[in-house]
Amino acid sequence: SENPVLQTLRAEAQETEAKILALEVTRERFESGDDGRITGNIGATFTLQDKGSKRVLTRTLILSEELGSRLDAITDASPVGQEVINARVGSVITVEVKGKPITFTVQQIAFDALEGIAAD
Repeated sequence: SENPVLQTLRAEAQETEAKILALEVTRERFESGDDGRITGNIGATFTLQDKGSKRVLTRTLILSEELGSRLDAITDASPVGQEVINARVGSVITVEVKGKPITFTVQQIAFDALEGIAAD
C-alpha cells in the first residue's frame, strides 16, 4: 500500500497538471482559430450590464455550431457575440436589438480554468 502523504502529493500534482493544461487551452483561445476566425473569448462567461435598465446578464460565448439548445449562451455569429469576442472588462459595447441600440458594459469575464476577472 502506498504512503497516504505520497498519494496526496500525487493527487495534487495531477490537479496542478490539469490546471496547467486548462490554462494552455485558455491561452490558445486568444489566438486565431484554425479556420482564421478570431476566437479570443470563445468559452468565456460574460457578465454584462445594460446601461439603460441596469439589468445584468450572464452568458457564455460559444461557436455557433455548438449552440444546440443552450439558453445560457450567445454565439460568435450573434450581434452581442461579435462585439464581446475580443472585449475586455470595462468595455462598452452597443448592439442593435429589434431596431433599437442597447449599450452594455462588460463587468466580468471568466473562463472555466480561471477565476473571474472583475472590473474595478
